Amino acid sequence: MSDGTPHSTPSGSEHSGLLERRLRRERNAREQAEKLLSEKTQSLYEALQQSQTIQKNLELALWASQESFWSWEAQSDVMVIRSFSLNSEQASTWSGTLIQLLQRVHEDDLDGLQFHWSMALHGNRDRIEFSFRLKLYKDFQWVRLRGRVLKRGKAGEALHIVGTTKDITQQRKAEQSFHLMASAFASSREPMLVLSPDLVITECNDAYIQLIAAPVKEQCIGLDFNQIFIAEKVDKVQLALDKQVRFESKVKAQNGEIKAVDISVALFETYQQTSSYLIATMRDISDRKRNEAKLRQLALHDELTGLSNRNSLRESISGLVQKE
Repeated sequence: MSDGTPHSTPSGSEHSGLLERRLRRERNAREQAEKLLSEKTQSLYEALQQSQTIQKNLELALWASQESFWSWEAQSDVMVIRSFSLNSEQASTWSGTLIQLLQRVHEDDLDGLQFHWSMALHGNRDRIEFSFRLKLYKDFQWVRLRGRVLKRGKAGEALHIVGTTKDITQQRKAEQSFHLMASAFASSREPMLVLSPDLVITECNDAYIQLIAAPVKEQCIGLDFNQIFIAEKVDKVQLALDKQVRFESKVKAQNGEIKAVDISVALFETYQQTSSYLIATMRDISDRKRNEAKLRQLALHDELTGLSNRNSLRESISGLVQKE
């Protein structure tokens, strides 16, 4: 039934224009969506690239410092230790429970490591650092473990700890060698000194202090080594060329006694040649010199009268001939 109101029906051209506008809107919306998707994809790609670059730089930094990365989580009680190399594909990984790791720790270091670990797990200490011997593969190696608690539970217990480890076996061997050398230096019966490159005494042992009759060691430190000689001194030019010199000279002790000494000085360079120092060894040859003088006296003089003998005359004539 008609209400008498006229209804307008869109013509064909109006209907076509309406469809065209609708398609244009849909096309614009699709283009905007594609553009937004492309921007998001590019942003995600750049973020991924940046993340990979950061990870690669981190791996290179760890490789350069010879550090390994480790992580432990309470939920699984698994510790993962990863060693990085210049080629990340060659990185090696060890994983195991904490008990399995402790089984690889040297028995002499086990109590110390357990104490430090317990302090990190249940104490208020967020950082952990300890050196111990660990056998991950073939032999025991000294490692330095550093870590930090990242997450704790409601009761304060550690849930996640991460850190780095470093093989310090060579460093430990060098320290042990240094201590042995220091012990040998201190206990040597021969006077020994450590000198700076410009011959300043920086260290000396008890035998040297006794040689020059110094009341305290401090009176020996800081002196010019050449100043103690009253005869021949260290030839700095020869020492620079040959890296070592050896000669005989005389020193005057603080009690006034003159002593003949045999001196050997050698140049040593520290690891990677970052600095150098000199080691001087001295030997008191006063008794030998006195014996040589006595033998010479006996060879050139009559034992009873003390007068010059035929050998002395022959030597005097030979000396005069050489002067001519």
